[in-house]
Amino acid sequence: MNYIKKLGKDSILYGFGTILAKSVGLITIPIFTRIFTTEIYGRLELLLTMGAFFVPIIVMGTDSAQSYYFFNFKKNSDDNRKTVIISILFWRIIWGILIIISFYPVMKYINNFLFNDAIHSSTFLIILISSYLTAMVMQFTNLQRLLYKPKPFIVFSFLLPFLSSVISILLVLNYDFSYTGVIFGNLIS
Repeated sequence: MNYIKKLGKDSILYGFGTILAKSVGLITIPIFTRIFTTEIYGRLELLLTMGAFFVPIIVMGTDSAQSYYFFNFKKNSDDNRKTVIISILFWRIIWGILIIISFYPVMKYINNFLFNDAIHSSTFLIILISSYLTAMVMQFTNLQRLLYKPKPFIVFSFLLPFLSSVISILLVLNYDFSYTGVIFGNLIS
């Protein structure tokens, strides 16, 4: 019975953090649809979707592997856990850099195909770097979950999309950035 109570409590705590983080996007939709034309908003969403596409490529299942090996190492010592965490972090760093290097040249073809060369090439580089940094932050938030620290997990899960939204809105409204303000907002956060 204790396992069921613990599962319920953890599901509520960690589920709340995830729902809270995802709800930020619901708040920004009406703001951005009023600011941008339909064409620009569509372009922005396509760019953000491309960025979201690269995060799982960079993570490549290491979040699940980290969870598995964090708890199922032969000797569940702190040194072994540190080895798992550091190994996965180094893998993400190296693999992410390789993804940026290999996909950036391909982006000109994507730009031509999807956007008729309307997007500056630096925008694609910013999207790739933002995806890379998001993958790094995801390891930290996943680690908070593994260590049973729900407060830092909820704070960091919420903080990234919240800061991204606030910075994006400020850049777009106060500094006359177009959709690139949202892209920069993601990068800065």
